[in-house]
Amino acid sequence: MNFIGHGSLGIAEDEGGDLTCEPSNEQPLPVPPHLRHFLFIGGPFGPFSRRLGRNLKSAGARVTHVTVHGGDLLDWGWRDNAVFRGGIGEWESWIGRFLQSQGVSDIITYGDCGTYASPALRQAKQLGIARHVFELGYFRPDWVTLERNGVNGFSSLPREPSFYRNTDLSEHRYPADPVGRIMPYHVWYSIRHCLFHYAGSAFFRHFTAPWPDSPLRQAVGYLSRFAIDRFSRGKVREAERELLSSKRPFFLCTLQKPGDTQLSIHSVYKRLSPFIEHVAQNFAEFAPPDARLVFKAHPLDNGTEGPKRTVVEAAERFGLGDRLVYLPSGSLSRLTQKAMGVVTVNSTAGLAALHMGRPTITLGNAFYDLEGLTHQGSLSRFWTAPQPPDRDLFLRFRAVVMARTQINGSYYAPRGREMALPEATRRLLENVPETPADRPEVERAA
Repeated sequence: MNFIGHGSLGIAEDEGGDLTCEPSNEQPLPVPPHLRHFLFIGGPFGPFSRRLGRNLKSAGARVTHVTVHGGDLLDWGWRDNAVFRGGIGEWESWIGRFLQSQGVSDIITYGDCGTYASPALRQAKQLGIARHVFELGYFRPDWVTLERNGVNGFSSLPREPSFYRNTDLSEHRYPADPVGRIMPYHVWYSIRHCLFHYAGSAFFRHFTAPWPDSPLRQAVGYLSRFAIDRFSRGKVREAERELLSSKRPFFLCTLQKPGDTQLSIHSVYKRLSPFIEHVAQNFAEFAPPDARLVFKAHPLDNGTEGPKRTVVEAAERFGLGDRLVYLPSGSLSRLTQKAMGVVTVNSTAGLAALHMGRPTITLGNAFYDLEGLTHQGSLSRFWTAPQPPDRDLFLRFRAVVMARTQINGSYYAPRGREMALPEATRRLLENVPETPADRPEVERAA
């Protein structure tokens, strides 16, 4: 294998000839696999990307992965691998040259906002290379997301309610099979990925992490939270029962995972604390005096930002007392069904709330923030006059999203992975061209 250092180019074994993709004004046909070169950058922890690459290669395509740290090398392996060891300042020009010199026809990333993914997608767009972005499922837990060009706030899904209202539901079917338990596999793949990241840190000494907190700090945070949750489980259950049985109304505020790009890229808050403080202050000024506000932590919150402390301080600062409640865990489904409304930045928990018919407001850039689905007024009005979702519009919206972007399966659970891989392979090989309706959204998101 050729190792690529500061600014140089190279590729591992199984090299093929240069590829060219001629642009055409006519509606393009699917490109034969043997004329395709798929370049992977990053991927979900575990073997999903390696298995997907193997499928594409078996179909006749050329496949390469760019490795930037030890965890990448563990998950992908040594074959069909290009190694980048330069600094992040060199990355965008390096990947641009690589895309051209190696005849890359398609780029595949996991997420679109990462330190390495974002510049690579930008270069691919400039070169007219097809962009495919994987992400966690919009409708969890039995789905994963695969979109052209971008995901979440950068999704090219139409933002006009009329598009969905004109959708024929009979043409959209999305049968789902359960994927089984995900979390044990997710945790295991995450741990070993981070261990190999540290093991390879001397070799990849210029690697720039895409996450704000080191893997070690996150690990300590997860362990601390796990221990605290074990000891406080009884109190959390009691607090949840009281909320659900009480006649006092409450609103539910779902928190993002610390460091999530949904906060740092797709909102003005950047971190959890400003979001919590803004919502709490607005609630204190405009909510009915008998209502309560429940902040529920993200299931994968690692405790590095201390949201509980922020909630407690906000309760004191704004004179809310026991009207402000923090839950580190609990049943999102039961709490959502009983809540007067749901406040979120742009979490997929908002989609679950809409599915349950609960009024929902998003305070960030969410692809499902459409008139007729989410509350379109101000946060101050939401506490007294929340707008419920249009059930028919939601069903049509969900049908389109499922058909265009969702794949039944999982990146982590073995059963779910076996379910997702064939369909992911098929969709990538189809090379469906962009539609005119997609292009304005791509330009808006760029």
